[in-house]
Amino acid sequence: YEQEEYKKLTKEIDTLSAKRDKLQEEVMKLANAGSDFTRLEAASVEMGALQDQIDNKSERCLELAELAGDI
Repeated sequence: YEQEEYKKLTKEIDTLSAKRDKLQEEVMKLANAGSDFTRLEAASVEMGALQDQIDNKSERCLELAELAGDI
């Protein structure tokens, strides 16, 4: 069961990381343009939420790896 959860989490982390990276690009463009501060703030908040999810899932992956003796 742990191995399946580990695989699922790593896929989710990859997906979330890709979304975060796209948002980061958008934030940089908006910041450089100096306009649409509402969208800039929303994208920044969303990027932070994605990072929190990534951190939580990464922590769980480490726990699973330790249980499996991979570390």
